[in-house]
Amino acid sequence: MPNTYSQISIQAVFAVKDRENIITHEWGNNLHSYIAGIIQKEAMPLAVGGWKHHIHIFSECPQYYVFLT
Repeated sequence: MPNTYSQISIQAVFAVKDRENIITHEWGNNLHSYIAGIIQKEAMPLAVGGWKHHIHIFSECPQYYVFLT
């Protein structure tokens, strides 16, 4: 029986309330690192970044989530 390979990537975008420019450069990098650390507990973060009013998260979905459905 052949092996099965599946890879699912997830992209999420979060915006701050009213799209206000409140994510400053001084602590924005720390915020992105913190979010990547949270994701790393369950999945593999591929990219975490953003701008002054939103954050992009791109990560792989863990294998055990893929086969639950």
